[in-house]
Amino acid sequence: MAIYTLSIGFWIYSPYSTLRQQNRLVLFCLTMSFVFGRMTTKIILAHLTRQPFPYWTVMLAPLVGGAVLGNLPRFGMKMVEPQMELWYLRGYLVFALVVYFRWAWLVITSICGYLGINCFTIGRGVSPGQIKDGEGDKVGRGELRVEKKVGIADGETNGYQHGDGTKEELKKVK
Repeated sequence: MAIYTLSIGFWIYSPYSTLRQQNRLVLFCLTMSFVFGRMTTKIILAHLTRQPFPYWTVMLAPLVGGAVLGNLPRFGMKMVEPQMELWYLRGYLVFALVVYFRWAWLVITSICGYLGINCFTIGRGVSPGQIKDGEGDKVGRGELRVEKKVGIADGETNGYQHGDGTKEELKKVK
């Protein structure tokens, strides 16, 4: 995050950069939103999966390059043309979009694959008559779902027994 913040500051606030003078801040902010989104998802996933903290991502390299590009006269080199800086930023946006959406696709499909669910497809719906209870009987709207029938003493209604031995009354499916 320090590299991200410092590079943005060095690029935007450089007296040799034309991003502010030519009103390119919307394009810059849009690009940085994808970079920041990728960084935050990497941090969150690293925390959830107990992986090492991700100090670097490939999307920071063009940002550091832009900071250097915007400050070339400080290093004794000629200032970059405004059109060149604009094309660099546009290329960075395309790069950030491709990397971000590839990352999102990989993360979503990996999680869905692990959980055994579909995310980007719509499966066939299950109608109430296709669901079966524990005894193989079809269950529809307003009918009872039964895992295991158990008689409750003193003429009370039937219930079902959980795996841990507790009993519950049968409930209607809405």
